[in-house]
Amino acid sequence: MFSHTSGLPGQTQWESSSTVTLQEAASGIAAFAQMQASPGALFTYGGASMQVAGAAAEVVGGAGWADLFTTRIASPLGMNQTDYLGIGTAANPRIAEGIRSSVDNIADYLQMLGNVKRSRNPDPGSVRESSCLGWGWKGFSDEEATQCRADRGLASAG
Repeated sequence: MFSHTSGLPGQTQWESSSTVTLQEAASGIAAFAQMQASPGALFTYGGASMQVAGAAAEVVGGAGWADLFTTRIASPLGMNQTDYLGIGTAANPRIAEGIRSSVDNIADYLQMLGNVKRSRNPDPGSVRESSCLGWGWKGFSDEEATQCRADRGLASAG
């Protein structure tokens, strides 16, 4: 889902709706969005798959997205100036674009991605994969993402 190869379309009406919850948005995407490709077959940058993944995380994690992000990602990485509340508490937080952060926290995040020997690092394969994505401000075209993935020895997206 977070590698933008779920097969879902990039955008739907559901991920930016302020009249539904994250769970309702994911249900709407699942019910009404047509698959664009088989999972893993095509890189499609957008927020629909992020909303579905966020809703799944809420169910598995037993908490709302903003709380999960803070306790499972931001706090362990020492990103105490990063959250999903920049636009206010939302029942349907925009997972792909709703984050706010300080320059220092973004620099720490980028350093973590570039330095897999750091003590708080995630799996090195996840770091390589994540570096092909962007983080809200830089998306890749299908061609750029495919080349990025190939350069890092990852499976082709198409």
